[in-house]
Amino acid sequence: MITLDAVCGFTFALIDFCILTGYCSKKTQGVIVLATEKTVLTRLLSILPTDDISSRPMMGEYLLYYRGRLFGMVCDNRLLIKPVAAAVERMPNAPLVRPYEGAKDMLLVDETQPPTLLLALLESMYDQLPEKTPSKKKTTNRY
Repeated sequence: MITLDAVCGFTFALIDFCILTGYCSKKTQGVIVLATEKTVLTRLLSILPTDDISSRPMMGEYLLYYRGRLFGMVCDNRLLIKPVAAAVERMPNAPLVRPYEGAKDMLLVDETQPPTLLLALLESMYDQLPEKTPSKKKTTNRY
């Protein structure tokens, strides 16, 4: 994060650049938060020894799926998961954070968690995650 207090003369030019180019995902309370770095996602996917996890980019962040069901996201270089009962039970001390303004609270996963514990967490959460809803087919208007 780059705080406004830490940056001198080019602060406002940097803010304008980030907003105009869409490079930053948020500007709140004097702090510019840049989008998640692809290397963070790559590292996360490489340490989890399974092909059941997939990702999808969304506005500079990444949605995470386990066996096709949305379980969390990588937002501002942090791993956040849905606060379903199994996750809250396994991580009772995990803080609830909002990935962006207006979003629902999610559990912040400590990055020091061993991959085996994360996989066990995902397995326990799976039945509580909502199934993927089929997308609506587009209809064409014929005049």
